[in-house]
Amino acid sequence: MPDLRSVAPEHRQRLADAAEQQARAGEPPAEICKRLGVTPRTYRVWAKQRGFRKKDLLDAGSVSEV
Repeated sequence: MPDLRSVAPEHRQRLADAAEQQARAGEPPAEICKRLGVTPRTYRVWAKQRGFRKKDLLDAGSVSEV
């Protein structure tokens, strides 16, 4: 996994955007992390900051419960 501190801010932004898009499409977080090469902790931070945690999506009605 790349050290995101050494990655250009634009690249980090694109990774976070991709993670959000996949989460809103219903993709499991573990698969998103694996596909994007980020740690689960990084994913959780992005999800909390951007409001795409599973509970946020359920509250908004964006994803159906499994």
